[in-house]
Amino acid sequence: MARPLNQKIIENLKRDPARGLEIPDEASVGLYLILEPGRAKSWSVRHKADGKPRKLTLARCPRMELADARQAAAEALCILPAGGDPAGDRIVHEA
Repeated sequence: MARPLNQKIIENLKRDPARGLEIPDEASVGLYLILEPGRAKSWSVRHKADGKPRKLTLARCPRMELADARQAAAEALCILPAGGDPAGDRIVHEA
């Protein structure tokens, strides 16, 4: 069973140098913690715009903390009902 992310889970995640990993935050729609091979952790929002899958990278973790990432994801996704595309509109979030 998937659980919402918390600071302890995030700190204990290990990157596999051969492949990346995307972990959804069950407490926030569309928010993922991305672990890229050989790179730092980062926050991303997955959504659909015009029926196409899209991805918006928010910031690196831990520069952006979990609570801030959840807030940024909610703000980014709020433009979807009006036909906006957070990834296409180049929203920039600074932590």
